[in-house]
Amino acid sequence: MNNPVRRTAMAGIVAVAAVALTPGLASAATTGAQTSGVSSRQDDAVTPTYDFVDLPSTPVVADHHAHEFTVTYRNTSRHHVTVAPQILVQSSDTGPFLNPVDVHLQQLNPATGHWHTLRLGTLTGTLYTPIPATGRTLRAGHTLSARYRLTVVSSAPDAARGAVIAPRIVLWQDTTAQQ
Repeated sequence: MNNPVRRTAMAGIVAVAAVALTPGLASAATTGAQTSGVSSRQDDAVTPTYDFVDLPSTPVVADHHAHEFTVTYRNTSRHHVTVAPQILVQSSDTGPFLNPVDVHLQQLNPATGHWHTLRLGTLTGTLYTPIPATGRTLRAGHTLSARYRLTVVSSAPDAARGAVIAPRIVLWQDTTAQQ
């Protein structure tokens, strides 16, 4: 996973994003902070380039309860964009680092109404869902919403006492215009 350089704007795209959590956790709406990065996939003929819109983060305690939240991104530009949500689960500042076995992250399939477990990668205390090979085209003026639930299941004495949900939106850059 790359450590992207922060940018404050991307021409033509203004992100309006929100993360809403179930009772007991704060809800927030904000214009997302934007960062850029390049895929670390070496086997692709063309390496995709991404921008990221960071959404509001929210702390979650290790209470063995599922905490539901919704990630929402509205494309306020005049152009279609290719997007995908990515969930980062960060260790709390008081530590220790999270392991994938410390949390259970699921996403709701709206077509079936069933929850499915998401695989998490890990890097220095941050767990993350992988960036998919392809995103979803989001037309101008349309909104992407995805429902998740996170359970922090740490129970060992030295285990993490909580986590921070830090969702973001992956925006694929159109590199054909640059060639």
